[in-house]
Amino acid sequence: SVYHPAGGVGQAPDYWGNDYFDDTYLVNGKFQRFEGFCTDIWFGEGIKFIEKQVRKEQPFFAYISTNAPHSPFFCPEEFTRPYEGVPDVSRTEFYGMVTNIDSNIAKLMERFDALGVTEDTILIFMTDNGTAGGLWQGRGYDGGMRGRKNSAYEGGHRVPCLIRWPGGNIQAGAAVEKLTAHFDLLPTLIDLLDLEAPSVDFDGTSLRDLLYPSQSAWKERTLVVESQRVVDPIKWRKCAVMDERWRLINGQELYDRTVDPKQATDVAAKYPNVVGDLRTAYEAYWADVSREHILTSSIVVGSDLAPIVALSSHDWLLEQQTPWNQPHIKNGEHAHKAHWAIDVEQAGMYELSLRRWPVEADKGINDGTYGRAFNFSQASVRIGANDMLQAIPKGAKEVTFTVHLEKGPTELAPIFIGSDFEATPYYVYVTHQPFENWQTPEGMGIPIYNPNYGSAPPQLKK
Repeated sequence: SVYHPAGGVGQAPDYWGNDYFDDTYLVNGKFQRFEGFCTDIWFGEGIKFIEKQVRKEQPFFAYISTNAPHSPFFCPEEFTRPYEGVPDVSRTEFYGMVTNIDSNIAKLMERFDALGVTEDTILIFMTDNGTAGGLWQGRGYDGGMRGRKNSAYEGGHRVPCLIRWPGGNIQAGAAVEKLTAHFDLLPTLIDLLDLEAPSVDFDGTSLRDLLYPSQSAWKERTLVVESQRVVDPIKWRKCAVMDERWRLINGQELYDRTVDPKQATDVAAKYPNVVGDLRTAYEAYWADVSREHILTSSIVVGSDLAPIVALSSHDWLLEQQTPWNQPHIKNGEHAHKAHWAIDVEQAGMYELSLRRWPVEADKGINDGTYGRAFNFSQASVRIGANDMLQAIPKGAKEVTFTVHLEKGPTELAPIFIGSDFEATPYYVYVTHQPFENWQTPEGMGIPIYNPNYGSAPPQLKK
């Protein structure tokens, strides 16, 4: 597996300084420097894996998840040039990223042909949300839909899903108009490949009858999508209740997609019974999913499978804005007192290494080389009712605490303290298997960030 350790390249958990070009990624758990544009690397590594499996005459599952098209808007110029000066283009870099993906998909399909596995390979192309950078300053392409990423309107969540399987006799060029969703893919693959499935009640439904039109009637259903992005989910927040004809937005607005795909005319007052039926469907959905809303997704520490666990401000739990990307951290933004939710797998003695910069940056807690310099003088950690306090030595890159943690979920809330300002460290590293100098880049097996390594994105050179 080849991946970066964040939601997106350049976010807080990612290797420091990654910017799409000549980045450092994890390869089977170990950091490795690469040369090239990120999308080209993902596809290139995926193709290498496929070739390896084919040589061994083994089946393969390759999940190639690209970071692009996404901010930061950096892209090879050979893919942006065709869009320069085009008045309807939102961002040339965004369009270039899409074109680069198209190019890589073509290379992947050509490689299938060369390896002789095209007939027996199911290829699925899909995206995770509606456009973001594809619409900007009144320019771009909206697909005839209202809204964009993070919106409850169609443009926020309606996305393409293309499936190709020549040997499976899926009809080329056929369109499925029925309401389907991402969670239909797993039961579909289980069905198509006759896999042994666990005894669970899947949220999705196999799409076999839509891929191979039959006499069986497709059972219509009501689905819900929502975008919460808050610590505690809120009922009716940014949600769409959908059936084949209707869209109920946030429990209030109603649109008939068969005559109003742009969702311009709210007809809730005209169809109160439809609103009532969709609200009832949402209530059933909420009763199901809200049973787990009291649960916190905790980060496991103390597992022998992960002796050292890196925590970043990306995963602070608080209602305020978190510093989720590296520019926030460089600028010292959104520095608050916060905590991480952790789940201690085994009770015992642990060491915590508190840092303002990530370990690979290898800079002092109060150093300003890469951004804002703080003036912290002390560090503290609270475990249960006990506070532990240490002075921060001049020039120290980190402060280590030795603590006893009980098994089970708890909150970890360390603090850096200055004369007039306190904040939780942006980075904390936790281990239950300490050894000499484990807190260093060398101890963690992480190459020290070199700002002069590789080439900068062409957009930064202009």
